[in-house]
Amino acid sequence: MRLVWYQRRDGLWNAACACGGGVAGIPDERRADAEAAHFEVAAMDREHRAAHPDRFAGNQIPACGPKLPEPNPNLPEPPVFH
Repeated sequence: MRLVWYQRRDGLWNAACACGGGVAGIPDERRADAEAAHFEVAAMDREHRAAHPDRFAGNQIPACGPKLPEPNPNLPEPPVFH
């Protein structure tokens, strides 16, 4: 599984995730590492929440996956995807 990356004006890359998290400000050559780290951290958080249902009742993290970024009215140009 891969996230949908879009380039910021400063040349770095962001990716939103269906789990509600994301990755921001990553150089092009580090995107794969950042994506793998995000999936690993989200999985650990998901496992922690599942192990403590009394503390996190109804507050579980959805599965990771690609998500398009929300439109930003302050940046009218469409994002550059890769």
